[in-house]
Amino acid sequence: MVNNFKKSSIVFFKSSNFQKGLILAVAIIIPVVLLNFSGHPELSFSIGIGALLNSPSDIPGSLKRRVNSILISTVLTMLVTLLVILLKPYLALLLPFLAVAVFSIALIATFGFRGALISFSGLLALVLGLIDRDYTISEILKHVGLIGIGGLWYLVVSLIFYKISPKKDEDELLKDTLDLTGDYILLRAELLTENKSRTKLHQEALKLQSQINEKHETLRELLLNVRKRSGRSHYDEKRLLIFISMVDILELALANSWDYKKLDVMFANHPQAEKSFKNLNILIGNHLKQLGDTLISKEKLPNKKELIIALEQASKALTEFIKNANTAKEKDRAILLKNLYDYQEKQIYELRSIRRSLANVKNASRLSLHRKDADQYITHQEYRFSILLESLSFKSPIFRHALRLTVAILFAYLFGTVIGIKNPYWIVLTLIVIMRPNYGLTKERSFNRVIGTVVGALVASAIILLTQNVVVYAF
Repeated sequence: MVNNFKKSSIVFFKSSNFQKGLILAVAIIIPVVLLNFSGHPELSFSIGIGALLNSPSDIPGSLKRRVNSILISTVLTMLVTLLVILLKPYLALLLPFLAVAVFSIALIATFGFRGALISFSGLLALVLGLIDRDYTISEILKHVGLIGIGGLWYLVVSLIFYKISPKKDEDELLKDTLDLTGDYILLRAELLTENKSRTKLHQEALKLQSQINEKHETLRELLLNVRKRSGRSHYDEKRLLIFISMVDILELALANSWDYKKLDVMFANHPQAEKSFKNLNILIGNHLKQLGDTLISKEKLPNKKELIIALEQASKALTEFIKNANTAKEKDRAILLKNLYDYQEKQIYELRSIRRSLANVKNASRLSLHRKDADQYITHQEYRFSILLESLSFKSPIFRHALRLTVAILFAYLFGTVIGIKNPYWIVLTLIVIMRPNYGLTKERSFNRVIGTVVGALVASAIILLTQNVVVYAF
């Protein structure tokens, strides 16, 4: 128990998510402290807002794209903030602007995950600009300028941390991908036996595939594009080998989709065989997740003894099944079971490749990957303006999402303003956070938001009823 907590703590504090939180904290706290000491505490608020608004686009990828995305985000948030504050007193002008701005900013998500985060920054700036506060022209310009300074300051802090630990993003992405791949293999194990909930499991599998593919895209950019420019290093070759093994594991899983109804029939009279194959899948999935933790914590590799024993048990179950296969139908089933065993054996082979890389075995990092071979793993994200124009169609999910979001925000803000809600921008903020291009994700976020709001209200009410201490309220 103590060892697991220690390991989890090490993984957390070494993660890039923790580092990103640390970067944002430093980018906000340092200006607050310095400006308070210099007698200008009022300036720190706008700089902190600038750092907060432009931090989402700071995601793993090539250094050039990270810098460009933060700079684009900074310009976008400054422009949106300026126009919203200027037009806010004039509802007749504000509403058409909101329609154009929300739709245009939401369309930026056409340019992939990085574009989606820049889009989120722009929409968040729009919401913050709607906060009910009176500004003079000079105050508006100062506020917008300080937001720009905050964005640039965040970029400087991020680059400093990048120089200190340039490989942290790679390790974190590899760990996340190992975790997600492990979850996918575990889900495939459930599919072997959970015949009543397979529809739901298949939906979860599609969601996991999408998440894994997103991680693969970023890893391709980090490990392959950078490698082609800077050449080979021992460290990079090991990470590249791990990545290729993970791609192979996913492709093997996708290429071996089983007829689970046939498997149900086959295993009906052979529960031991079913148990051995499912157990092997579970061990493979858990081992992938353990290797992800090992990648970050740098601790000893997990023991592979259980995997070897499970593979032997699956082999024995297969041998027993083949030996008892007398009829033609049973022999057909034996072939299906042999294919299942071969698939799992190949997965373990890829798992061993990852272990060898992490264990720093002498020849594990000697990977000869020529440029033409590397290209098969690379999917280049295009950033041409023509891609934006091509998405202006109801066939595009981003276009439909942008349209829905625009209508929802206009209606919500107008409704809140007309009935006299004190802070109608809260409704807009909720819409931006909840609404996603995917209906399932929007539904899930809506449900979680309602639950979170109810629980938060109950806890707050309990605190107010039980104590009148302002110190408790502050915490």
